[in-house]
Amino acid sequence: MQVERTDTLVPLTLAVSSQSGPETGLATVVAVRDTLNGDYLDFSDLTFKASPTIKKTPLVELGNGFYNKDLDLTSITNLPTGTRHLGLEFEITTSGKQSVTSEILTLRASLYDIPAALLAKIVDGAVTVQTLFARTNAYIRGKILLDTVSAAPDTDVEYYAENNTTKLFENRKAPTDRTPQ
Repeated sequence: MQVERTDTLVPLTLAVSSQSGPETGLATVVAVRDTLNGDYLDFSDLTFKASPTIKKTPLVELGNGFYNKDLDLTSITNLPTGTRHLGLEFEITTSGKQSVTSEILTLRASLYDIPAALLAKIVDGAVTVQTLFARTNAYIRGKILLDTVSAAPDTDVEYYAENNTTKLFENRKAPTDRTPQ
């Protein structure tokens, strides 16, 4: 599942069924792991730690074999900027039915992450202001900037990925003068 880092209502949902149908009445828990450094979310204070006090939190049964816990990503006090994935580790703890499964939660870069990450590079000269605006514009348009190549003094050739297709755009001085090639 993909979510924004600024989402305030992320459903951590587990569906449980067997050959006889949905499994209800189970005790289920979830742990959230930062895949960047391996730390777990401590549910007592919503902070990632190597040794959390409360590593697992119970899921609420919704019915028909579905169990859920909502998570507010903005409440996490130390979610590293570089973290792009969270591991969700689900466990059924009911006696005789113990089981584990996992899922990856992908954190999409938000509009605010792009300038913040690039501003530091502008200061040291690694990225131009034009690149910052091009990448922000690409994010707004739902495209991913793959590369920018300087083709002429006032022209950049930009390659974007959009719907699994690479498209070429020519950008001349004004950002609105962008036509697909």
